[in-house]
Amino acid sequence: FEAWAAEWHLLRADGHWEVVGHTDDSGSDKANRQLSQDRAQGVADRLMEVVRCSPSNVVVRGEGSDQPLGKIPAQNRRVEVRWVPSMQ
Repeated sequence: FEAWAAEWHLLRADGHWEVVGHTDDSGSDKANRQLSQDRAQGVADRLMEVVRCSPSNVVVRGEGSDQPLGKIPAQNRRVEVRWVPSMQ
């Protein structure tokens, strides 16, 4: 993670980080939303520490179990991190 995030320093482009947490479909919708938000926030906190970017440049979202990758529960317990360049 550190090596990947450190390469961002080479980009220095305008934009923001998008960190989205996901869960499998076990548990209630409310619990899954909170778990996915907490999961994403943990990754976002580490990202901000490694990349040294401002919290205003990081969007954190929890999607719960709404966007599964497949039927295997472990595939759906994930956090996706994207650099979104500014369109300006």
